Amino acid sequence: MVAGYRAVLHLDVDSDATAVADVQFRAWVDKLSRDRRKTVGRIEWDRSGVYVLGPHSTLTVVEDHAVGGVHSLLLEYVESNDAGVWTTRLCASADPFDARQMLVFEGDGVGPDGEPAEPATARLVRDTLRAVAATDGAVPVFSDPVALEPAEADWLADIIESDRRVTCIALAPVVPGVPIERWRAIINSLTRDSWGCASFFVLDQEATRVIASRLGVAGLARPGSLRLLTPPAGAGSWGDDRRHPVFGVDVLSRELGENGRFSEDLVRRVSEVPRRYSREVGLPHGLAVTFDSLRRERDRLTYTPLS
Repeated sequence: MVAGYRAVLHLDVDSDATAVADVQFRAWVDKLSRDRRKTVGRIEWDRSGVYVLGPHSTLTVVEDHAVGGVHSLLLEYVESNDAGVWTTRLCASADPFDARQMLVFEGDGVGPDGEPAEPATARLVRDTLRAVAATDGAVPVFSDPVALEPAEADWLADIIESDRRVTCIALAPVVPGVPIERWRAIINSLTRDSWGCASFFVLDQEATRVIASRLGVAGLARPGSLRLLTPPAGAGSWGDDRRHPVFGVDVLSRELGENGRFSEDLVRRVSEVPRRYSREVGLPHGLAVTFDSLRRERDRLTYTPLS
């Protein structure tokens, strides 16, 4: 299994991916500076370089780097603490020829023993998804669970069946008698480590029936359960619970706390398949070339004093 986190997002062609990345990363670092658990004391940067933001926090910036006419930006934050060394990385690429605006989020961790460790998903990902519309190249990627209307069920079935989909879809049929918005808020507590890698949908009974009928799968997802659908999801694959894991009513009931939030263990377990698939699917070739070039430039940089 490949360790770490990765999410690849496509923005609207009228967006400027590098501007979005700069604005969102600055806002995220500003929030870190107000978190007493962090060591970020300074949040300014104005050009490519390596910046010391605090006793245990550094930021590396590679900007305005052109590869084949592509405007790109790399922002890499590294923090060390008693649990290890943690890296949050954002690469933005604006390709004027292919009209592509793309963001790549990555997270890596190294434990005290020097072994790879799974990082939490940075809130930077969620905040970006809340600020701009994004897709995986074919289907929407959302920051929060979507409460689906029955009239939208065919639309979701089309998304699930898309052979271009690279994002996991999570189906969460509502518990009978529970208001759908209440169930959506409860399911939202499951999404944290899956931001950017999975889109969650809360369904009422009729929407669930329509989708199951469209896909030809009886019992696709039962009320009060969660079903993950990993690409590609097509006829003949639904019986593979490793690719399309089910978290049953008993599991969700057991792991739901009195505060209406699911346990940290279940949050991690739900994220395992989406994270693994997103990391292993790799980067589009052009984006991989851009990212590699930015990394090489990063490795040549030295400490840059803040002016």
